[in-house]
Amino acid sequence: MHQHQAIRAMSPQQAIRILMLSPCYWLLNPPERNILVKEYCAAHAVAVATTGVTAGEQDRSLDQRSQLH
Repeated sequence: MHQHQAIRAMSPQQAIRILMLSPCYWLLNPPERNILVKEYCAAHAVAVATTGVTAGEQDRSLDQRSQLH
């Protein structure tokens, strides 16, 4: 990642799109879902801050590697 690029936080809408794919998400009531979304966004922020790599960048990197093999 280039230093001049801003690290983008995951929006709640992005988190919900991902979390909706899990059957566990649907077992939670709405207030519990809100907590999960906030925790998921916070965990994503920590992962990006720790690694400096966003999920989209990681996906592109993995795609490029798989094309080499």
